[in-house]
Amino acid sequence: MTTARRVLVGMPGYTGLSGQAAAGFYRCTSDPRLARLWMQSGSLLAHNHNLLWCGALNGFEAGELTHFACQHSDVEPEAGWLDVLLSEMDATGLDVLGVPVPLKDERGLTSTAVARADGDRWRVQRRLTLTEIHTLPETFTSEDVGGPLLLNTGLWVAKLGEWSRQCWFTINDGIAQDPQGVWTALVEPEDWFFSRRLHELGVKVGCTRKVRLAHRGPVPFTNSRPWGQATDVDNEHTAEAAA
Repeated sequence: MTTARRVLVGMPGYTGLSGQAAAGFYRCTSDPRLARLWMQSGSLLAHNHNLLWCGALNGFEAGELTHFACQHSDVEPEAGWLDVLLSEMDATGLDVLGVPVPLKDERGLTSTAVARADGDRWRVQRRLTLTEIHTLPETFTSEDVGGPLLLNTGLWVAKLGEWSRQCWFTINDGIAQDPQGVWTALVEPEDWFFSRRLHELGVKVGCTRKVRLAHRGPVPFTNSRPWGQATDVDNEHTAEAAA
């Protein structure tokens, strides 16, 4: 097995790639020997992730890869983001490190979230807002947010290990009636499913705002400063539903 650090940087997507996202992808590191780049396009998001993840696992098994990193095709990180994340992983001892990515609207919400203590997979305790994230340590963990930290898959890196063979991505969907008898659609997105699996396996998970990025929508939604609402007051992922 090799001891040199080698990273597969995967980009899943099915929409257009902005110039800023492409720049972040191709300029993810200052060391051209560090990263192997792979773009995977298709309409099935979780399948794209799994194809990239399997590529990383096969490289790990062959002794060719030590890490996997992921950047979505609509995420625009600053150049050198991979170097920053790897350095922070070394400093903190974390196995998986993500970056908060704003949703593409005016609320200042991110899809970085806190899981419920009761194990409900359809709902979360809350999503973190940019206002809240900028009051936390630059790099934060479950202990800082009061529950299991659920990462977004927009920009992250993982140190591959034995645990990696027991993880995958899937999007779970369902329907249920709320306490008033109204039918509602339920979803567990691939990033929260993957994060819950990490916690089940005892993987050390964290999130950092040391990497600045924008999420490309009608305008670029940045994570570099607090903006929008102070707390998660919307209920699409927190509302009560029938068991």
